[in-house]
Amino acid sequence: MRRGAAQLPAATRHGFGRPGGTTENSPALECWVRGDAIRKSRRHAWVSHERRKSKPHDPLFFIAPEICVEVESPSNSHAEFMERQRLYFEQGAVEFWICGLLGEMTFQDRTGEIPTSKLGPAFPQKIDLD
Repeated sequence: MRRGAAQLPAATRHGFGRPGGTTENSPALECWVRGDAIRKSRRHAWVSHERRKSKPHDPLFFIAPEICVEVESPSNSHAEFMERQRLYFEQGAVEFWICGLLGEMTFQDRTGEIPTSKLGPAFPQKIDLD
């Protein structure tokens, strides 16, 4: 690749699975979401086959996946998560999940926090990080 040329991220069809007991869909291990002149690369997301088929040959998936997942780190601020949540919902996400420092899961939809995911209802409230 020549110097200064833009590199495209890996295609969004990296792997397939059934997060939280859902079926017939795939986790997108790299998904780009754009808004307000910024782009975010999502390494954890869930995209239905229907949504993926809407852009079958597009190496950059510029619509938010149904589920966008953020993994908290000590350097994250509440404001960062709120901005990401706003961006994902603006781009069409249905749910926004946060995995906390101790593995606790928080699920949100456009109305706010929800007790469990509607798209992956069997996904645990806490995951083992060991």
